[in-house]
Amino acid sequence: MDVYIKDKRSFALKTKLNCYAHNAVQSIFDSNSSFSVISDDSDISEGDFLISLDLNFICIIDLVKTTIGSKEVELTCSQVVNLFSRKLLTEGEIQISTSVEGFIKAQIEKHFSTLTDNYFRLPFIIATNTTDTPSTMIINYDADLWSLKSFITKAQRLNDIQLDYSLDGNNLAIGISKATNTAVQLDFTDPRLTLEVETLSQKYIAKIEIYCTENSLTTYYYKLSDGTYTTDSTNTKRIIGEWETIVVDTIDAVADKVADTFATNTYSHLIEFSVEKDSYYNDELTFYRNADIKLKNGTVVTSYITEIARNSEDNLIHYKSGELRTKLTDKLLKGGIL
Repeated sequence: MDVYIKDKRSFALKTKLNCYAHNAVQSIFDSNSSFSVISDDSDISEGDFLISLDLNFICIIDLVKTTIGSKEVELTCSQVVNLFSRKLLTEGEIQISTSVEGFIKAQIEKHFSTLTDNYFRLPFIIATNTTDTPSTMIINYDADLWSLKSFITKAQRLNDIQLDYSLDGNNLAIGISKATNTAVQLDFTDPRLTLEVETLSQKYIAKIEIYCTENSLTTYYYKLSDGTYTTDSTNTKRIIGEWETIVVDTIDAVADKVADTFATNTYSHLIEFSVEKDSYYNDELTFYRNADIKLKNGTVVTSYITEIARNSEDNLIHYKSGELRTKLTDKLLKGGIL
């Protein structure tokens, strides 16, 4: 399989290399991909783009490991969305003034593709949005700093907004749109689906008590069995679970924080499974695709595809669904402790 290396600043083609082994990973987690290539020179730099047309895959090279006296080079790569991980100043803005898709497009242009700083400007990024979704989403910031990468992840969770990365000549095209696919149905009594790991959280947030310092008001929200939530404490469809207490600074932040907390709670599981590469399932199991999963014990879990890994060493495609962080450091970071 051939892979192409493109320059990190100009997106110009630097070289085409033969890849003899790979593990290509699309993930909402900070999972890396690896590519083993044959190279006669060292014209590969950290930050360059690696592109596989065979896998329809684009990533960013993080580490180049060369064995002395050998043409074999090991490349460790991160997700292409890491282009947008740089910390940004809020500049006094926390609410989106356009649609979610329009906001993401505007921020890509403002902070990355049309910068006045030639050294950091990435003019080869062409962002377009084909849908416009209104939302109460706000920017999550800390000490007036925020991350577009984190906002993109939250936009997917709350509004099913997806970013599609592709080549358009010498440009990196980014399509931003709301997903319209219905949830794929997965039943693990089907032998074509191999369940590998099943981790279900025992903590379900059923009630949120949220205090707003701007107006000194406390409001209560209750999760219902159909996945929605209400402020009506007498609703007979309330679920049984945990009580979460939250403090926000502004009135505008209340709706966004409640929605994100309940949504994160919905996906607090991690189900890992694999499918043979020639299975028809793989046409439906796309990255970020919503999924209704029926486990072997009959439990039905509302989820979405959060990781896809394709390894040259086996004939399987490996999937993860759900957002449960299984490492202590991940839990501490998610809770804002670290």
